Amino acid sequence: LEEYFGDVDVGDVLIFTGDALGEGLDSLVIGTLNLSSKTLSLTSVSRYGGREIITLKRSHIKAVMSAESDAGRVIKTDRTKRGKSTVKSALVIPSLEVGSANMTTTRFGSRSDSTALIVYPTENFVGDIEIMVIASDTSGEFAADTMMLTIENINDAPFVSNSMDDMEVDEDSEPVTLDINGVFDDADILIGDSLTVTAQSLADTLVIVDYDSNSVPVLLFVENGHGETEIVVTATDIAGLSVDDTVHVIVVSVNDAPGDFTLLSPEHDATITITPDNISDTLWFEWTASIDIDGDSLIYEFDASTDLAFIEGLLQLEGGTTAWVEYSVLAEAVDAVDTVSGDWSLFVTDGADTVDAVNGAFTLTIDAVAMSVDLKELIPDEFALYQNYPNPFNPVTLIKYDLPEQSHVYIIIYDMLGRQVRTLINQNQDAGFKSMKWDANDDRGKPVSAGIYLYQIK
Repeated sequence: LEEYFGDVDVGDVLIFTGDALGEGLDSLVIGTLNLSSKTLSLTSVSRYGGREIITLKRSHIKAVMSAESDAGRVIKTDRTKRGKSTVKSALVIPSLEVGSANMTTTRFGSRSDSTALIVYPTENFVGDIEIMVIASDTSGEFAADTMMLTIENINDAPFVSNSMDDMEVDEDSEPVTLDINGVFDDADILIGDSLTVTAQSLADTLVIVDYDSNSVPVLLFVENGHGETEIVVTATDIAGLSVDDTVHVIVVSVNDAPGDFTLLSPEHDATITITPDNISDTLWFEWTASIDIDGDSLIYEFDASTDLAFIEGLLQLEGGTTAWVEYSVLAEAVDAVDTVSGDWSLFVTDGADTVDAVNGAFTLTIDAVAMSVDLKELIPDEFALYQNYPNPFNPVTLIKYDLPEQSHVYIIIYDMLGRQVRTLINQNQDAGFKSMKWDANDDRGKPVSAGIYLYQIK
């Protein structure tokens, strides 16, 4: 400061005081400092009358690493989350830095020590600061000078102000709009900077990122998907500096109901007429397969109105998409009744959810006019073995045969190499219309491999 103020009185002592005439400084200190060779560089220094106009870039602050004045002020540094050091400290005016006991030459001349004005700008302040310095002598006489300190902006990176919460949602949840209010901030917002927020899913087979009309990220959950992933949310300023925040998303598995299925046969309003000529036939119920996205095992159940309820106990229903009941069994069940009519349908369950056939119920009529025939008198005219049904099959098929007289019956299944796989029947049987199921197991009860098999009756 002695470079700017003088006193003609020999031996007189000048006392300096300073004050900022506006905002922008946390504090200022006047004290005796030593100079070092590492001086602050000034982008411009101009003298207009009694005013010193000094323009500094914020990057110049980084040149000041430590200082201590006679007033005890110590320059401090902070380290941000990104590991970047920023100086919350003094600018030494005009071109001074603390740290050396020796005086070196500056652009203002050579001195052994100096009474210096040290200012502590408010963090992230950008603009003009008017500073007044008063020099007073021992008699109370004084002189005042002012300077304008202009601090220009350099771009600050955005930072995370409040981290986003992790989230847990159920499978197939509705879209979730991320609450990004207050999550990110930037010191330059007040001087025209702005932030663009984007998001990225690390597992787009589970969560997809979209944006609403205000460009706010929206999380879309993939149908039937469950598991865990991370959503990386990024805030980027105009200059391209960015910061990330991460949201951990857990999508909880929820049981899915079995898929829709439809009834196929017998068709709606079908009439089944049983006569002595078709007594060996079989009534087949068929439907499309229901698909369970969770891979659960499905069980189909027959559902009939009161008049047809007796069929539920007669049906051979063992998985798959078919069930059957033999005409001869139906004839015995309805006995002397002329006709039976009612509704039937099916439902499927995975043990937790139940789904009805989408096109049920179907109406079915069983014509009982010929049911008065004594079934014991219905004897086939000859031995016969019929094609199995269904064919191909999984897991069960029905083999029908006719016995015109009491016989010891053998039905044996062979593979294509002629090796015996399963003995289905080995017993005496009365004459009549017969049937036997094969569940694709061998004589040891183990499932046989897929392929072609032959069956023979003796």
